[in-house]
Amino acid sequence: MTIRKATVLGGGVMGSQIAALLVNAGLKVKILDIAIDEKDPNKISRKSYEMITDKKRPHLYDLSFAPNLSYGNFDDDLQDDNDSDIFIEAVKEELDIKHSVWNKVRAVAKDNALFATNTSGIPIEYIAKVFSETERKRFFGMHFFNPPRIMKLVEVIPLKDTAEESINAAQEFAEDKLGKGVIIANDVPGFVANRVGVQTMNDIMYRAEEGGISISDTDALTGRAIGRPSTGTYGLSDLVGIDIAVTVTKGMQQVPGQAQFFKSTQTAEKLVADGALGRKAKKGFYKKEKNQILVYNAESNDYVEQSKPQYPILSQFSKDLKSNMDVIFNAEDEAGLFMWETLRNNFYYSALNVPAAASDYKDIDRAMVWGFNWKKGPFQLWDMMG
Repeated sequence: MTIRKATVLGGGVMGSQIAALLVNAGLKVKILDIAIDEKDPNKISRKSYEMITDKKRPHLYDLSFAPNLSYGNFDDDLQDDNDSDIFIEAVKEELDIKHSVWNKVRAVAKDNALFATNTSGIPIEYIAKVFSETERKRFFGMHFFNPPRIMKLVEVIPLKDTAEESINAAQEFAEDKLGKGVIIANDVPGFVANRVGVQTMNDIMYRAEEGGISISDTDALTGRAIGRPSTGTYGLSDLVGIDIAVTVTKGMQQVPGQAQFFKSTQTAEKLVADGALGRKAKKGFYKKEKNQILVYNAESNDYVEQSKPQYPILSQFSKDLKSNMDVIFNAEDEAGLFMWETLRNNFYYSALNVPAAASDYKDIDRAMVWGFNWKKGPFQLWDMMG
């Protein structure tokens, strides 16, 4: 089917960005959210619309696309027949809320509309409980990565009874219309990218806390030197959202056989409890204050100036990842051993997830390169190290 018109269910951070992405790709899009104000039932979705079409900092490539975007609410705009070709749900990660929204959608959607959820943590099968046998054939996960305008990865997660034509339509749409890289993931907690990516982030944070390695030092050791973003582990968590990492971690701890790979990290959990969720909350592990980037200090429970990392091994690294892998493998100092364990644990956990999360090990590499902005995936780095 040709997808020309979409309804985005949820006008939060991800919903708004997905809507902007679709408009930029030439679709007609409507954002819907809850009606919390009787006088202004479209208050939330209108705010999303205004952010996307802001004249000074629009989320659109060209403001002339703005007429293709509209907004409304779940109560008023899901009453009559809806001719959208695809519904993409990005509401709060609570099953009852998702079920409520999908029950409204299924009552008004046309017979061949595709149903997609952007959940990052809830099993697709759980969300699908509200659908009939016929509707399940058109339902799947369609997990975008933050920020969706930039990150290439889209995970398509089918149910066992999702129709092949629905999967193909979703993949073709994401690749050809949106310019994304698609991997087909199994319906397991965390899917592929978050399952592997959050595990290594969690492992690094846990061992850093246990070993007394600071946030800034940890980021210096787990960034470009190992082919990962220059932000490092904590900086990337700020970008993705610390709450997402903590939610995935806690969810994985409940999965049989996974608790040994996902540990509770005190600093991350405290920041989430305090509402310091990362860049979307203006503070997380780091905080920008005037022209300075401060770092969170757990002992003082405050943000302080960063100190320059002093590890000698950092001077041995270059842009040559193969050379860096050799340095790390042969290192005997504290920082080098920390980096070796980082990679070792990532290689091992990645291997365990074939075919648990993905049927092809190359899809794990693609997921980490496209979804977490790594230069090379774990299996590619493993080859480099030997």
